[in-house]
Amino acid sequence: MAVRYAEKWESADASLTFSWQTYAYEWSSSQRLRLPVQTIAGADYIYDYRGSLASLKEPAIERVRWMVLKSTAALLDTEVDSARSVLYRGALGKLFTIDAAASRRWCYARVMGMPEFTVTPLSNSSPFLSLAMIAEFRRQSDWFGAAQSVNQTVAASPTTWTVNNPGNAPATIMTIRLRSSSAAGFTNPLLENLTNGYSWSSTRDATSADDELKIDTDAVTVGYSVNDGASHADDFALFMRGASQINYFRLEPGDNEIRYTDGGSPSLDVLFSFDAPYH
Repeated sequence: MAVRYAEKWESADASLTFSWQTYAYEWSSSQRLRLPVQTIAGADYIYDYRGSLASLKEPAIERVRWMVLKSTAALLDTEVDSARSVLYRGALGKLFTIDAAASRRWCYARVMGMPEFTVTPLSNSSPFLSLAMIAEFRRQSDWFGAAQSVNQTVAASPTTWTVNNPGNAPATIMTIRLRSSSAAGFTNPLLENLTNGYSWSSTRDATSADDELKIDTDAVTVGYSVNDGASHADDFALFMRGASQINYFRLEPGDNEIRYTDGGSPSLDVLFSFDAPYH
């Protein structure tokens, strides 16, 4: 198949995987947007609480329909059993798509019901036995493409550089590491995205070349390490996100101008790691 299609589903730990056949295959994707509004007495139209901001996303529905072809009735029954068992036991896992260039994207998804199947008189006709199956997933995230890693060495304050988000959706799930290169590699660090105004700061000061400050926006944690990242202690008490922002940080699609400001003489690497997000 040339057009991007839903390829397979696997559990979060990748121990369970189910791939469907692509004979008589269909994949449909739908997603509603949250539109908070209020009618106003004595006034026409409505008040839109989002104003000029983009609407918020509801969970999406991904529906896959395929025809199972097998040489024996036993193999057909086994395929139905496998689909139901794997998709049920895997709980919240990952749904994958693949395109003509063999590039994969994935999302967090959970099966919404036991996979359906339909047996007809044609199911028992030779030379292949067949039945139709349907699986419906609730997608609970954006799609994610290739992993991105951007490292910037900082030896002056302020230092400005560009981080590119190759996806077509804003990236809010990422890991940001400040990795000290000297005894006082970072002091009262401030990181800003000059493209959209997002920022965070900390009053944590490095005390050795093995110190690291790690911001994990997916786990919603802030950690401080004194052993080069081998382990981290909670450091949220010294962390502050920018005013009026919900996410710790955000990268817009395309180029983002990032600025690091330090309260001392910086000597560190700033590392961004994230998966490119797509609507």
